Amino acid sequence: ALVSAVIWGTAQPVHAAPPAAAKPGETRVITDTINRKVTIQKDVGKIIAIPWPWSSFIFALDGKADRISTMSTTALASYKSSMFQRLAPGLANSKTNYINDQNKDGGVFGTLNAEEIAKINPSMVLIYEREKNTMLPVLESVNIPTVVIQYGGIPEMQKGLLLLGDILGEHAKKNANTIVNWHVNTEKLIKDRLKNLPENKRPKILHFYNGKILRPAARLYDNKMIETAGGKNVAASKANLGGAEQVSFEQVLAWDPDIILVGNFADHKPEDVYSNKLAERN
Repeated sequence: ALVSAVIWGTAQPVHAAPPAAAKPGETRVITDTINRKVTIQKDVGKIIAIPWPWSSFIFALDGKADRISTMSTTALASYKSSMFQRLAPGLANSKTNYINDQNKDGGVFGTLNAEEIAKINPSMVLIYEREKNTMLPVLESVNIPTVVIQYGGIPEMQKGLLLLGDILGEHAKKNANTIVNWHVNTEKLIKDRLKNLPENKRPKILHFYNGKILRPAARLYDNKMIETAGGKNVAASKANLGGAEQVSFEQVLAWDPDIILVGNFADHKPEDVYSNKLAERN
C-alpha cells in the first residue's frame, strides 16, 4: 500500500546536506533491474511511477514529494485514504488523465495515453517488468526515459528500492541502503524468534486487498509478509500467488481467520467486516 512505504521509509532516515546539483542537461546511464541501459538526467526531475506504491517510495527516499509528478486515479484514492495525504498535501490535485486505470489493455495498472504523457513530459517513468510489452512502446514513442523494476517478493522490491535511491541521488541512496539494511536485519530477527513456533500456534490471517466486494490476497508479496510475521495466509490455498480472488463471506467464515487485515486500496473499514457478522467468529 502507498502508506506502507512512507512508514517503512521513516524507520531510520538519513539526514544529510544534498550534494551539489548537476549542471543542466547533464545525463548518465543507469542499468535497470532487467539489465536495460537507460539514459536519464543526472539530476532527475519529475517522475511518474506507474506501480501504485512507488510514488510513496520516492517520498520515503527523498523526504519530500517534489519529484512526484502525478498519480493515477487508483493511487490517488489510496493516497487520500492514508497518512500520505497529510505528509504530502500538494499531491491532492494530481492530474490523472495520463492513464486510464479502468482499461486493463495496457496491463494491471491501466492503459497509457501517449499524448497526455508527452504534455507532462516527466524526467522518467517507472514501470513493472510485466507491463514492459504494453507500456514501453508507448513511452518510447514520446521519448520518455523509462526504468523497469521487477515485481515479485521482498528481494525484488529491495532491489528496486536501491536502484531508485541511486537514481534520486546521494541523500536518497543513503536512505535506501539504511531502509533495506534495517529491513534485512529485522526480518532475520523475526525469523530467529519464530523458528521454533509450532504450526498450530501460528495465527490464521486473511488480508482484504481492494474493491467494494472484499477480496483476499494470496499474492506473492502479501503472502511472504504474513508468513514472515509468523502467520498463515488462509487464502493461499484458494487464490494463486499472482493475484486476488473474489470470495463469499461463507468462504471467509469457513476459513475462520484469527486476524483480518484491511488494506487502504479501498475505503472499507473494520466495521464493514463486522457488519457481516464476522465479529461473532473472531
